[in-house]
Formats: sequence, structure tokens, C-alpha cells
Amino acid sequence: MAKKEEVGRANLKTFRSLSVEEEQIQHFLMREREESIDLPCLKFPDHPEELITRPVIKSGWLDKTPPKGGRRFQRRWVQLDSEYLRYFQNNKEVYSKRMVSVWCINTVQSVGDQRFELITQSRTFLFRAETNEQRADWVVCVQKVLDSRQQNGGRSVFSERSVVSNEGFLDMMSPRTKVYTVIKDRRVYLFKNRQEYLSGVGITDIDLRKASLKESSRSFSIVTPYRTFSFLVEGEAERQRWCVCLSQCVSCTVPTVRVCDRVWSVESNRVCADCGSKGTEWASVNLCVLLCEQCADAHRFLGASVSKVVSLNGQLWTEEQLKVFLLLGNSKVNEFWAANVPDAEGLSLNSSSTERLKFITSKYLHRTFLKQHHLTGQQEALNNALCAAVQSDDLMESLSLLFSGADVNCSSGIPQFPSPLALAKHSGQTEQVELLQHHLRSDVVGSEVTAARSHSGYLFKVASSNRPITEHKARADFSQRWCSLCTGLFSYYKTEQMSSRCGSMRTSSIVCLSVNSPGSHGYEHTFELYTDGGRVYLFGSDDISTIKDWTRAITMAILPATLSSVCGLCDRLGRLHCAEGSSGIAWFCLSGSNLQVLLQNSVQNIDLRKLHTLSVCDGVGGVMLGWRGGCVHVCSDHRPHFPGWLNSLRRAAGSGTEMLSQQQLTESGTPVSIQRCIDHITRHGLMSVGIYRKSGANSRVSVLMDSFLRDARSVCVSEEFEVDDVANTLKRILRAVRHGVFNGPENTHHWLSVTDLTDRRAKIRQYQTLLSSLPDVNRETLKVLLNHLYCVQNLCEVNQMTTRNLGIVFGPTLFQTDGSDPRTSTVVEDMIQNYCAIFNC
Repeated sequence: MAKKEEVGRANLKTFRSLSVEEEQIQHFLMREREESIDLPCLKFPDHPEELITRPVIKSGWLDKTPPKGGRRFQRRWVQLDSEYLRYFQNNKEVYSKRMVSVWCINTVQSVGDQRFELITQSRTFLFRAETNEQRADWVVCVQKVLDSRQQNGGRSVFSERSVVSNEGFLDMMSPRTKVYTVIKDRRVYLFKNRQEYLSGVGITDIDLRKASLKESSRSFSIVTPYRTFSFLVEGEAERQRWCVCLSQCVSCTVPTVRVCDRVWSVESNRVCADCGSKGTEWASVNLCVLLCEQCADAHRFLGASVSKVVSLNGQLWTEEQLKVFLLLGNSKVNEFWAANVPDAEGLSLNSSSTERLKFITSKYLHRTFLKQHHLTGQQEALNNALCAAVQSDDLMESLSLLFSGADVNCSSGIPQFPSPLALAKHSGQTEQVELLQHHLRSDVVGSEVTAARSHSGYLFKVASSNRPITEHKARADFSQRWCSLCTGLFSYYKTEQMSSRCGSMRTSSIVCLSVNSPGSHGYEHTFELYTDGGRVYLFGSDDISTIKDWTRAITMAILPATLSSVCGLCDRLGRLHCAEGSSGIAWFCLSGSNLQVLLQNSVQNIDLRKLHTLSVCDGVGGVMLGWRGGCVHVCSDHRPHFPGWLNSLRRAAGSGTEMLSQQQLTESGTPVSIQRCIDHITRHGLMSVGIYRKSGANSRVSVLMDSFLRDARSVCVSEEFEVDDVANTLKRILRAVRHGVFNGPENTHHWLSVTDLTDRRAKIRQYQTLLSSLPDVNRETLKVLLNHLYCVQNLCEVNQMTTRNLGIVFGPTLFQTDGSDPRTSTVVEDMIQNYCAIFNC
């Protein structure tokens, strides 16, 4: 007996070494603070090599040990230069998870197969390469850097004697954590604490040369092209101290209030390059023209790949970008773009949106009116001329060559400076560099015009309201209206023939579009529009294709191009106040459980079912969404659209006894409630005699069950619950979930019929076939559950739960039957016994 117990304890120790999802979720934020801060980019650099400030000696993928010396290695992209060894989440990220000053590395040494250590004064970093040869190469490279450091002398930036502009603790807003922050040499360094600063182990650094500074009453933000770093401070004096230091370091970006004045100092820049109207507040940065609002709308219709439109008021402008528009100007640029415009085809102040789109398409996409370069058609000559032009200050010649067919990526024939961009940089022509980079990001050739965002047709409309529409609207409440979407204006008329509008709204004033569930109102299909003035408009039709066409047209009209290009038909979209968004605003697009958020010109895709946090801030009413890799803080809004957003987000995040695919999920795709129960039993109940056969206390089971149904991700199974309570709760969840793990009664007979097969291999193949036909969540849930039951039966000599006993318990539970069909138990027995073969473990 003693030997059996010893074997049981050894097996239990092995099972407890498995990673437990509950512990991962519960301690997610704490672990991140202990080891590193995840700072994912919202936009990746077009030219990563431009970020490198010193030569990279070696880079590549390595495995490293996780926080607190965990058992599992983590894959990281590692980069070594003469100053730091850094590791990143992947090879695209700009901001490291950790950076170690080579001045603070005492020793590098090989330890075991494929592994090596970096030993600093405060801690040891353990890495693992794929082969011993790769490991040896890393050790040699690091050792050479250490030897060079000793020979050349010097001192680390991380020391008490180092001269810095400012240092101290700051509260970072996203992710929400406290960091020790140091400003030195036009860079901001982030550390966990002052001790790590002194020991030479940092988190990351922020290059201020391409950043701008935004200030508010109790916070400030460092805006980079790749993400925004926001910090809270304790008082006005503290904020000013940090902002003064930062303002001296940031690059020469032009304050928004001065951009217009500077641009308009050139007389021709005051009138639109396309229609000639006064007042240019928009610019196409790749076509180098300044535009009025109406013509800017037409440019957006072409898509960002043809014309990249930015605002003079809301866009961060560098000095180099501004100089391009000052040196060129609308008059000079139009000598190229509009050299051959017939009088009858030009635009006027009163031109319609259709006329503007037609003209602008001909002018820039088809290049109907441009002045032909004398080298047009001679590719090699065009390329050679471009290489020569970018080394001079003749921007107009470069622009003409680029749009006449010169290849921006052509070879210069000079190995040291192989491209026009490299030549421009070498020649110090910063404005040419700016022009080339924008052209590298464009793809005018072969682009197609995006369909004009105009639409018209009959819809049925309810009188507008200033409150959310919560009650059912009968067909009698609707009136037929002819609706028109054109030139940034949504209008509705009594009939198609009427010229006077019943009402209208600018598309720029629409803050939310919500598509209702079928049957919500008298007309089968309806959608709602919310305006920034707090009005709610309800439209409907019995024809689903009519509603789809309208919602698609409105979506294209109101969404920024960055999001509309990836956002299809959705349930709800609009803009919300968000701390991480551009100027405090972010665009959200919700489709099922998938949420797309536009932050700083980059789209973040979030599976709401896999959120780590969805919390409503008491008192202020805002909501925080936290997921693996980031979080957003949505501020409360008193207008009618906000409660609908809150309800939609909660519903999409999963809850209750819905289908498995509609429940709150772990990162691996298993329902949180099921995973939490399995993890608790794995840790505390594998040796419990009669586990799953004994019933827990009904009162405690009901409390735990209700908690999981309300919000599974907030449940932490505490010690007040016995193992049998949790086991009984797991069985209740599996029995209550809609359609069960086998995805409905119509599929169960396929599973039960496998028991008729006598050949073991045939059974395994059939089970694998049936598993492949299940939804991903169901398949993953079965795999996790059967893995757990396989572990339970391995300890049957202690817990007395054999495969047969587990089949008797879980057969009726998984098939959601009364137990009268013995085949249900047989299926579960088969899958436990053949778990490794079925799942190829």
C-alpha cells in the first residue's frame, strides 16, 4: 500500500508541473510586472533598418526561461549590438521586453546542451539555441563585445554617476503599471525600479527623435509612429518638470497651430489644387497637393494606396514633411498634374461630388492631364535620372520622374548606396528622403478606384429620438422615406421626386451604426444611426439585401480608410472616447465576438471571448478591455449610443450556458469555466477517492455554478469549495451547455455508432474524423477534458476511478442523456483509453 501511495504522489507531482491556465490568468498582470512589460506596436515600421542606431552584431530566435525560472522556455527574438542585448516578442516589434547593458554583464558561459547564461550583478539570463553550433556562435559574439568593452573602457548609461535629464517613477496608463523612467540623450528608458536601473537591466527605450509630446492636465503622452506612451503624474509641478525635459528632446515636429500658417505662407497653397476653392485644411502627402474638404473626400474614395490624405490640423507633421509642401506648392505641382486640363473638364467651386470624383480619378489615377516627362517610356533612363535627381534639391524633377514610371526601388549601381533612398540619405537631401518614403508606401500603378460611397433608395423610418430605442416599434410607427447618401451627407425625403429634404445628417456627425437582430421591430431588418448631437434614427426594411447595401455604404462613408479596408459587414461600429486612441478617440467595429479597434492608424483585432479583463469602472461608468498584448480604456459617454456599446461588448464577450463557441474562452480556446474547474481538480483532487462519483454540497455547487454563469473570467475557485464541489460543478456545466460538446443531438448518433466497430484502428480513425468535423472550441474542449480524465485514470489505484468508472459518470453528462443508452459510456471509455492515439500525443 505504501508503494502505491508513493507512486501516486510521484504521478501527482508530475501533473502539478503542468501549466495551469487559472494561475496564468490570475497572475497575468503580476507576472508581466515582475518580468517585463508587453509594449506591442500598433503599427510596424515600413523600413525597420531606419530604427537601427548602431550596427547589429547578431540577431535571431532564442528560447529563454520565463519569469521566476519557470519550466517552459519562451521563444524570443534576440538582438545584440555594442551597447545592449535586447529580446523582443517577435522580430517585428520596435520596443523590447528586456534590454541588458553589456557594461553590466559579468560573464557569458555555456551550460548544458544548446544553453548559455548571461550573468549580471543582479540576475542571470538563461537562453537556449536550436543547436550547439548556434549556441557557440552566440557565446563568441557576446564575449567579443565584452572584450571590446574592457579594452575601450567607458561607462554604462545605467549608473548613479550617469548624467541624466530627469528620472523618477511614473504611472504608465497602457499597460497600467508603475515604471522607473530615465531621460537621457534624447531617449526615454523604462525600468521596473531604480535597483534595476542601477544594475543595468531595463525594459525598453524610446527614441525621441521621431516623437512628439502631448500634454493634458494630469498626464502627458509620448507619441511615436508605432505606439503612444501615456503617463500619469501626481501634480502640475511634476508634470511640468517632465514635459520641460521631454520638450527639449523631442524631434523638430511642428505644432499643429503652426502647420496651417506655415503651409499657407505659400500663396498657391491657400487654394485647393483641384477645384480652386479657398481654404485648404487637407493634404495628400504622396501626391503633394493641398485640398479643400470636398476634394479631400473624393481623394479618400480613391483609397490610401492612391492618395494618402491627412489633416493640417490633426496630423503630426515633421519639419521635413512641411518643407516638401513649402518647396513645391500647389501652383508648381499643378504644372505637372494639371498641365493639359481642358476648360470644359475642370472643376469649379460648385462641382458636385460625382464630378469631383470623376475629375480627380482622371487626374491622379489615370494621369490623363499630367505633363509627360521627356524620358517617358525609357525605363532605364528614367531610373538613372531619378538616381541623379534625389541627390539634388530638385523635388519637382523627382516627383515628375516617380509618376512618369521611374522605379523607386531601382538599382543605383553603387553597392554602398544601392537605391534612390540610400543615395538621398547619403547626400543629405532630407526632403527627397521624405518624398521617396511616401512613394514607397504608395501603389498607384494598377490601383483601382474604390466605388464612390454614395447610395439611394427607399427605407422605412421611425421619428428620431434623443434616447436609446429599447421598446419594440410596430410597422405602423414607420414611414416610408427616400434616402440618399452622397457628398458626405445622409438625407431623407418624403418621395424620390421631392426636392426638399425632410431631414439630413452629415456622415462626419454619425458616431455609431448599429444593426439590430432580425425581428427586433415591425420590419424584419433594421439599423440605427446615432449622431454626435445625441439623436437616434431607426431605419428598416423587410429585404435583408437592402439593409446590407445601406449599412455597407454608410460603413464606407464614415469609417477611416485604415479600418474600412479590413472591416466587412458588422453588428456595430462607431467612434468612442478612448485613452489610447488618436486625440482621445478610437474607432470600434464589432462583428460577432470579434472587435476591431483603430488605434493610432493601426487596427487591433481582439477576440472578446478571450479577454483577460472586461470591467466597468464604478462611478465613472467607463469600461476597460484587457487582452493578451494590451488593453484599452473606453471612457463613459452620456449620449444614447454608449449603453448599447456596453451591452454589446458584454454580450459578445460570452457568458452563461450558450454554445461552447459563444462562451468566455482561454487563450487556447477552451471555455474558462471548464478550464478553471479542471485546473483546480488537477491541483487538488487527482488523488481524491471517488472523484467525480461523489456529489459536493448542493449549496456550494449552486453558488459556484451561478458565479460561472454570470462572469466566468472573474471567478477564482477559493479554498471554501471542496474538490467534490468543483467536480460536480464541472459536470453541471457540461450537461447545461447548449448543444453540448458534440454540437447537438443531430450529431450524437454518429458518435454512438462508432461503438459498433470492432477494429481498434478503425475506431480511432472514425473518432478522428468526427473530431475534425466539430467546431474548434468543441474539439479543443474535448481534448482538454479527455487529457484530464486520462490523468485521473492513471491514478486509479489511489482514487479508484478507472476508465470504466469515468465512462459511466461522463457518458450521460457529455451526451446530455439520462444514462439509459450504455453506448454513451462506451464512447467516453474508448476515447480515454485511446487518448494518445486519437490526438496524436
